[in-house]
Amino acid sequence: VKVAFSLLNPEVTEKPFHLGKYLLRFWRREDPTPATVINERLIEHLQRVHYARQHFAADNLRGFDDRGMIYVKYGKPDRKTSYWRGVVKGDFRPHEIWNYNSIARQLSFFFVDYQKGRGFELADRIDQAILGVATFFERQLLYYEFAKVDAAFYSRLYGDENPYFSDYLAESYRKEGVPVAVTDVLSRVEEIPVQMRMARFLESDGSTRLEIYLGIRRKDLLVKSLDPFLPSDTLNLKITTILQNPNFVPQRTKTYRAASFNGNDSMNEEMLRLQYRMNTEQRLFYLSGQVEDWLVRYGLEYDEQAQADLKMPVLDSQNVPGKLLKMTAFRTPLLKALQLRPDSLLISDIQLSDKIEVSENPSPHKGDLYIEPFPFEKVNRNKLLFLYFEIYGLTLSSDGLARYQISYEAEDVRTKQNLWSKIVSLFSKRGVGRVEMTSEYTAKSSTTSEWIGLDIKSLPPGNTKLKVTVTDLISGHRGVREVLVELF
Repeated sequence: VKVAFSLLNPEVTEKPFHLGKYLLRFWRREDPTPATVINERLIEHLQRVHYARQHFAADNLRGFDDRGMIYVKYGKPDRKTSYWRGVVKGDFRPHEIWNYNSIARQLSFFFVDYQKGRGFELADRIDQAILGVATFFERQLLYYEFAKVDAAFYSRLYGDENPYFSDYLAESYRKEGVPVAVTDVLSRVEEIPVQMRMARFLESDGSTRLEIYLGIRRKDLLVKSLDPFLPSDTLNLKITTILQNPNFVPQRTKTYRAASFNGNDSMNEEMLRLQYRMNTEQRLFYLSGQVEDWLVRYGLEYDEQAQADLKMPVLDSQNVPGKLLKMTAFRTPLLKALQLRPDSLLISDIQLSDKIEVSENPSPHKGDLYIEPFPFEKVNRNKLLFLYFEIYGLTLSSDGLARYQISYEAEDVRTKQNLWSKIVSLFSKRGVGRVEMTSEYTAKSSTTSEWIGLDIKSLPPGNTKLKVTVTDLISGHRGVREVLVELF
């Protein structure tokens, strides 16, 4: 705890009574595999702290010098360099340059032991390693030697420019241009390219139903280094989702065996579209989870009992423990549950789809509609784009009907130009005919659903915001919901 305390921001350490809560929340947030009990990132951090105390020991609160602090943050450097001008070490203080080009281009840290034996300190300039006042010639000689191993020193070899300017730029870059910390956790496990969208809907009991839509290409589940598939090999896709409160404490967990198919299947561009649901009564929450790609091999062995009964050799399949091929983890920003307040109108999130139709096999919670899951960020302008959303809190008139108006808007996010001049024939109501930008509807209930098909080929490519506004014509209440799409 002392080590972690010393690495926290000053505003946190000023209130030590919040420290335990802060640390728990911090490390839960940093967990790269939220669906497992083990926090690999915390284990890596503690291992780095132990290594730093062993190899960069110093007599201070944290137990290691500034080299240890950088090691804890970024791990082992790609290269360590020191310069002693031949064999005359007396011309220099003990010093080291650590280079992390694998993290960021020309990322280096300079350490100098100003008081021999007291530990290395992070220096602003490497020429501080020179004893006494460094002359221009000594600096150039130093830069020449370091330029052999670090490209950041090339620009300092020519002319008589102020040498401190480059050091100032390098220091500013270290503070603003590089990550706060870097982890090697799961660096040997390939990441699965996953596309994801989600939508929130209000249940009749007041809870929020969260629908998650995932898209994964089948060919992305294979790894190049894998041995040839056996006829009995299968790929199993495991998806685990977790709802966490604002302190990242798990509130609910679900695991799905989403897909299983033979490894010898043709791995073309076929896209797996997956959809699943979770309910929550949590007011604020994070949605976290991970997608795992497992190779499962089945061996064959003799079934002695069956052989004795049937008087002939019988082979039985035996499940061999699987091998994790790829994995990816995700966490949404802090989400807010849907809540219908008295005397108000509420709209669900907008669910996107490229196919909505009345079906004998409808999607759950969607009446008689089948809605194809659409997890993708990019939308093809040459195909119809469907929107589905639900409306809650409509006011019923004396004749038992609700009357409301729906307006649709599209706006180019880059130019903020309203696109209605280009959208006259954009919307196709329920797949039939053209409608105006605003239409009126009636419903027999205070809760209803709407869907519409959009012909978007007249829209320009790029980021576009689609906006739906519902106005209750009886109460005057209004609700607004937006969704961002990238058109191509």
